Amino acid sequence: MSDYSKHKKEVAGLNMTELSKSIVDLHYESLAELFQLLSKDFMEVSSNDYKLGNTNVAYELNSIGWGFFKLSPHADKIWQISKPFMEQK
Repeated sequence: MSDYSKHKKEVAGLNMTELSKSIVDLHYESLAELFQLLSKDFMEVSSNDYKLGNTNVAYELNSIGWGFFKLSPHADKIWQISKPFMEQK
């Protein structure tokens, strides 16, 4: 069984509202990279939970991973569109 007590309720002292705003304020290429990393990490955790027999949790974590995988190209596209304007400043 997994040790679910290791999961944090905040990151670097930020509550979820502050964390969300910080993520939204990221540069778009950083946002695309974050989505890629989150996808990879959720898929890895999913695989670990599956190996431990937590198939329902693994399925949901896998779905989250795929969701982030699908988001990454959109953030990258926003970066490609906005990049020329950001370089002008």
